[in-house]
Amino acid sequence: MGISLAEALIEPVDDDSCLLHLGADNPRDLAWMITSVDADFSLTNAPPELADALRAHAARCLNAVRKA
Repeated sequence: MGISLAEALIEPVDDDSCLLHLGADNPRDLAWMITSVDADFSLTNAPPELADALRAHAARCLNAVRKA
């Protein structure tokens, strides 16, 4: 599953950054969508559940590379 323009609103901020507005059925899916974008990001106006989902996603990724 990737991100399509139908699911996202991209708002330019300046020459080097933009705001990506996304929605999903649950925080876990939204975390996956955000991390599938090949770019650094920060959260603005995000619910605490999204930060929790991102932490869980990061922990799974770190665990996978530690075992590699």
